Amino acid sequence: MCYNGGCLNPCILGVPCAANAECYGDSHRAACRCPSGYAGNPFDHCERVECRVNTDCPADRACLERRCINPCASIANPPCASNAICYAQNHAAGCRCPEHLPVGNPLAYCERRPPPPVEPECRTDVDCPSRLACIKNKCVDPCKELSPCSPTAQCRVLDTVPVRTMTCTCPEGWVPNVDGECRLGKHLSKHKIQS
Repeated sequence: MCYNGGCLNPCILGVPCAANAECYGDSHRAACRCPSGYAGNPFDHCERVECRVNTDCPADRACLERRCINPCASIANPPCASNAICYAQNHAAGCRCPEHLPVGNPLAYCERRPPPPVEPECRTDVDCPSRLACIKNKCVDPCKELSPCSPTAQCRVLDTVPVRTMTCTCPEGWVPNVDGECRLGKHLSKHKIQS
Protein backbone atom coordinates (compact mmCIF):
# COMPACT_ATOMS: atom_id res chain seq x y z
CA MET A 1 0.00 0.00 0.00
CA CYS A 2 1.07 3.58 -0.53
CA TYR A 3 1.94 5.22 2.79
CA ASN A 4 3.62 8.67 3.11
CA GLY A 5 4.85 8.48 -0.46
CA GLY A 6 6.25 4.97 -0.14
CA CYS A 7 5.04 1.44 -0.80
CA LEU A 8 4.75 -0.49 2.45
CA ASN A 9 3.44 -3.89 3.55
CA PRO A 10 0.04 -2.98 5.07
CA CYS A 11 0.62 -5.47 7.93
CA ILE A 12 3.42 -3.33 9.48
CA LEU A 13 1.16 -0.36 10.15
CA GLY A 14 -0.64 -2.03 13.03
CA VAL A 15 -1.80 -5.42 14.21
CA PRO A 16 -5.22 -5.94 12.63
CA CYS A 17 -5.22 -9.74 13.17
CA ALA A 18 -5.95 -11.88 16.22
CA ALA A 19 -3.34 -13.87 18.11
CA ASN A 20 -2.11 -16.91 16.15
CA ALA A 21 -3.46 -15.37 12.90
CA GLU A 22 -1.21 -14.21 10.11
CA CYS A 23 -1.46 -10.94 8.24
CA TYR A 24 -0.93 -10.58 4.48
CA GLY A 25 -1.42 -7.87 1.89
CA ASP A 26 -4.43 -8.18 -0.37
CA SER A 27 -5.45 -5.45 -2.89
CA HIS A 28 -3.32 -2.87 -1.04
CA ARG A 29 -4.92 -3.60 2.33
CA ALA A 30 -4.09 -5.79 5.36
CA ALA A 31 -5.92 -9.12 5.39
CA CYS A 32 -5.93 -11.86 8.05
CA ARG A 33 -6.09 -15.64 7.92
CA CYS A 34 -5.60 -18.52 10.31
CA PRO A 35 -2.41 -20.38 9.34
CA SER A 36 -2.32 -24.03 8.37
CA GLY A 37 -3.22 -26.22 11.35
CA TYR A 38 -5.41 -23.47 12.88
CA ALA A 39 -9.07 -22.50 12.44
CA GLY A 40 -11.45 -19.80 13.59
CA ASN A 41 -12.08 -16.10 12.95
CA PRO A 42 -8.66 -14.55 12.17
CA PHE A 43 -9.81 -11.16 13.50
CA ASP A 44 -10.94 -12.70 16.80
CA HIS A 45 -9.09 -15.92 17.60
CA CYS A 46 -7.34 -18.74 15.75
CA GLU A 47 -7.30 -22.07 17.51
CA ARG A 48 -4.98 -24.93 16.80
CA VAL A 49 -6.84 -27.65 14.92
CA GLU A 50 -5.91 -31.01 16.40
CA CYS A 51 -8.29 -32.93 14.19
CA ARG A 52 -11.00 -32.75 11.59
CA VAL A 53 -12.17 -36.38 11.84
CA ASN A 54 -11.85 -39.09 14.53
CA THR A 55 -9.06 -40.86 12.67
CA ASP A 56 -6.85 -37.77 13.19
CA CYS A 57 -6.86 -38.67 16.92
CA PRO A 58 -5.47 -41.65 18.88
CA ALA A 59 -7.96 -44.54 19.31
CA ASP A 60 -8.77 -43.47 22.90
CA ARG A 61 -9.76 -39.94 21.80
CA ALA A 62 -12.59 -38.53 19.67
CA CYS A 63 -12.53 -35.44 17.45
CA LEU A 64 -14.95 -32.95 19.03
CA GLU A 65 -14.87 -29.27 18.08
CA ARG A 66 -11.54 -29.79 16.30
CA ARG A 67 -9.88 -31.16 19.42
CA CYS A 68 -8.92 -34.70 20.38
CA ILE A 69 -10.63 -35.31 23.72
CA ASN A 70 -11.56 -38.29 25.88
CA PRO A 71 -15.12 -39.24 24.84
CA CYS A 72 -15.89 -40.08 28.49
CA ALA A 73 -15.12 -36.51 29.62
CA SER A 74 -18.49 -35.01 28.68
CA ILE A 75 -19.86 -33.62 31.95
CA ALA A 76 -23.00 -32.16 30.35
CA ASN A 77 -24.03 -35.47 28.76
CA PRO A 78 -22.22 -38.39 30.43
CA PRO A 79 -22.42 -41.54 28.29
CA CYS A 80 -22.58 -44.06 31.17
CA ALA A 81 -24.59 -44.63 34.34
CA SER A 82 -23.30 -42.74 37.37
CA ASN A 83 -21.95 -45.93 38.98
CA ALA A 84 -20.57 -47.48 35.76
CA ILE A 85 -17.06 -47.24 34.32
CA CYS A 86 -16.55 -45.34 31.09
CA TYR A 87 -13.67 -46.32 28.80
CA ALA A 88 -12.57 -44.98 25.42
CA GLN A 89 -12.10 -47.37 22.52
CA ASN A 90 -12.05 -46.78 18.76
CA HIS A 91 -12.77 -43.03 19.23
CA ALA A 92 -16.01 -43.74 21.18
CA ALA A 93 -17.13 -44.12 24.78
CA GLY A 94 -17.86 -47.61 26.07
CA CYS A 95 -19.53 -48.43 29.38
CA ARG A 96 -19.20 -51.39 31.73
CA CYS A 97 -20.30 -52.20 35.25
CA PRO A 98 -17.50 -52.47 37.85
CA GLU A 99 -16.57 -55.84 39.40
CA HIS A 100 -18.31 -55.09 42.72
CA LEU A 101 -21.54 -54.15 40.86
CA PRO A 102 -21.54 -56.67 38.01
CA VAL A 103 -25.26 -56.77 37.17
CA GLY A 104 -27.35 -54.28 35.23
CA ASN A 105 -27.17 -52.02 32.22
CA PRO A 106 -24.04 -49.81 32.36
CA LEU A 107 -25.93 -47.12 30.45
CA ALA A 108 -28.64 -46.97 33.16
CA TYR A 109 -27.57 -48.50 36.51
CA CYS A 110 -25.23 -51.19 37.86
CA GLU A 111 -26.04 -53.25 40.93
CA ARG A 112 -24.83 -56.16 43.04
CA ARG A 113 -25.47 -59.74 42.01
CA PRO A 114 -28.30 -61.22 44.10
CA PRO A 115 -27.15 -63.90 46.52
CA PRO A 116 -27.68 -67.45 45.33
CA PRO A 117 -30.74 -69.18 46.74
CA VAL A 118 -30.01 -70.98 49.98
CA GLU A 119 -30.31 -74.73 49.65
CA PRO A 120 -32.24 -76.32 52.52
CA GLU A 121 -30.17 -78.36 54.95
CA CYS A 122 -32.64 -81.23 54.59
CA ARG A 123 -35.95 -82.21 53.06
CA THR A 124 -36.71 -85.43 55.00
CA ASP A 125 -35.43 -87.08 58.19
CA VAL A 126 -33.24 -89.41 56.07
CA ASP A 127 -31.13 -86.34 55.04
CA CYS A 128 -30.12 -85.77 58.68
CA PRO A 129 -27.43 -87.37 60.85
CA SER A 130 -28.32 -89.98 63.47
CA ARG A 131 -30.88 -88.94 66.12
CA LEU A 132 -31.79 -85.71 64.30
CA ALA A 133 -35.00 -84.99 62.36
CA CYS A 134 -35.73 -82.58 59.50
CA ILE A 135 -37.96 -79.83 60.86
CA LYS A 136 -38.46 -76.66 58.77
CA ASN A 137 -35.61 -77.80 56.45
CA LYS A 138 -33.09 -77.97 59.32
CA CYS A 139 -31.63 -80.99 61.09
CA VAL A 140 -32.53 -80.60 64.76
CA ASP A 141 -33.05 -82.69 67.87
CA PRO A 142 -36.82 -83.32 67.73
CA CYS A 143 -36.97 -83.90 71.50
CA LYS A 144 -35.83 -80.30 72.10
CA GLU A 145 -37.69 -78.79 69.16
CA LEU A 146 -41.08 -80.47 69.75
CA SER A 147 -40.95 -81.33 73.48
CA PRO A 148 -43.25 -84.36 73.05
CA CYS A 149 -42.70 -85.77 76.56
CA SER A 150 -43.91 -84.57 79.89
CA PRO A 151 -41.31 -82.81 82.04
CA THR A 152 -41.03 -85.92 84.22
CA ALA A 153 -40.22 -88.25 81.27
CA GLN A 154 -37.01 -88.64 79.24
CA CYS A 155 -37.18 -88.21 75.44
CA ARG A 156 -35.01 -90.35 73.16
CA VAL A 157 -34.77 -90.37 69.32
CA LEU A 158 -34.67 -93.66 67.43
CA ASP A 159 -33.07 -93.75 63.96
CA THR A 160 -36.15 -95.08 62.17
CA VAL A 161 -36.78 -94.27 58.50
CA PRO A 162 -38.36 -92.60 56.71
CA VAL A 163 -39.47 -90.77 59.86
CA ARG A 164 -37.57 -90.61 63.16
CA THR A 165 -39.34 -92.02 66.21
CA MET A 166 -39.23 -90.40 69.63
CA THR A 167 -39.81 -92.37 72.81
CA CYS A 168 -40.80 -90.97 76.15
CA THR A 169 -39.44 -93.12 78.98
CA CYS A 170 -40.05 -92.77 82.70
CA PRO A 171 -37.05 -93.01 85.03
CA GLU A 172 -36.48 -96.33 86.76
CA GLY A 173 -39.11 -96.96 89.38
CA TRP A 174 -41.62 -94.61 87.72
CA VAL A 175 -44.56 -95.41 85.39
CA PRO A 176 -46.63 -93.23 83.04
CA ASN A 177 -50.24 -92.42 83.70
CA VAL A 178 -52.86 -91.93 80.93
CA ASP A 179 -51.62 -88.37 80.31
CA GLY A 180 -47.99 -89.51 79.86
CA GLU A 181 -46.91 -88.08 83.22
CA CYS A 182 -44.45 -90.26 85.17
CA ARG A 183 -45.53 -91.29 88.63
CA LEU A 184 -43.87 -93.49 91.19
CA GLY A 185 -44.89 -97.03 90.43
CA LYS A 186 -43.79 -100.63 90.28
CA HIS A 187 -43.60 -101.18 86.46
CA LEU A 188 -41.45 -99.60 83.71
CA SER A 189 -43.37 -98.47 80.66
CA LYS A 190 -42.63 -96.67 77.40
CA HIS A 191 -44.84 -94.29 75.52
CA LYS A 192 -43.89 -94.00 71.78
CA ILE A 193 -44.47 -90.91 69.63
CA GLN A 194 -43.52 -90.41 65.97
CA SER A 195 -42.39 -87.02 64.67
